[in-house]
Amino acid sequence: MSYEAIDPASGHMQPIRWFLERGLTEGRCDICEKKMTIRGDKTPDGKPHFWHGPSPSNCPASSNNKLRYASLAASATDHAAGLLLEAQVKEHLHTFYLACQAIIDAPIRKTDFIDAVRCANKINVL
Repeated sequence: MSYEAIDPASGHMQPIRWFLERGLTEGRCDICEKKMTIRGDKTPDGKPHFWHGPSPSNCPASSNNKLRYASLAASATDHAAGLLLEAQVKEHLHTFYLACQAIIDAPIRKTDFIDAVRCANKINVL
């Protein structure tokens, strides 16, 4: 589930609350750039979030399209690839956050995400 989307009018990423306050019901996915609509905003115990809709989506963030990596074995350390990955993560941090959220199929608090990035950095993953 995504709690942020791109405002089609401005092209800026906005939180779902921003859309709701303005009476807007649609945003664009920052991963696949397809239209997403707000869901769960009218139920008393539901948490509003963006979704791609009932039809199948080819977005990598969609839970049906996620690749599972549990069966992959560890490989040798590649320092050059690590430096490149670190630069790419810094450049695309928000997209990286959404991808991590999609992989675990649950919301991640930003403080928890920051802690995870710091832990990964300590053990030289990033």
